[in-house]
Parts: sequence; structure tokens; C-alpha cells
Amino acid sequence: MMIDKYDLATMRQKGYLKVTPKITFGEHEEVRSYILLEFDDFTPSDNPEFRNCVISFTIICHLDE
Repeated sequence: MMIDKYDLATMRQKGYLKVTPKITFGEHEEVRSYILLEFDDFTPSDNPEFRNCVISFTIICHLDE
């Protein structure tokens, strides 16, 4: 019943929820987000001119945004 009295923002403010580690950007403070695009696991396909692969997106942004 105690948990129903709080919303997410209040729980963060009171210290019940912590996000660690928080990444500090230092000299790149004006940059608000990064998008990493990765290509991996290339395998042959039925068409010899093309190969199959896995594409992954990783998005890193400020917790304050």
C-alpha cells in the first residue's frame, strides 16, 4: 500500500529509485544524445551480391532530457 502513494518522480526525489551510473559528458555538455549504429553477423544470402546482417541501434541520452 505504501508504494501506491508515490509516483515515479516522487520516488526518484526521495531517493527510493536511483539511476547509476550517470554519465557525465564534460566538454561535450552541449551534445544531448548519441546514436550508435552497428552492423554485425554478416552471413551469405541466396543472392551472391548481398549478405544478411544484424543492424543494432544504441541510443544514449541525458537522464535530464
